Amino acid sequence: MHSDFQERMDKARAFAESFPYDVYVDTWNDTYENTYHAWPDQFCLIDTHTGIIMDKSRYDVSTAHLVNDYADMLNNVLD
Repeated sequence: MHSDFQERMDKARAFAESFPYDVYVDTWNDTYENTYHAWPDQFCLIDTHTGIIMDKSRYDVSTAHLVNDYADMLNNVLD
């Protein structure tokens, strides 16, 4: 959990330095999370032209393990 919005932005900047993609940060009021019901480790890949969710991370319901994370999604888009 972030202690303030600046810490959230700093973590997002550090993450974004690893990827040549646009990274968006939710508001301090969690507008995105409340709209899409994303978990802290759930990611959605959204087409910026259409606003359509192209893919999102998924869990194996029997094990609760993440089976499709952000790296998988980004690699699939680049392939």
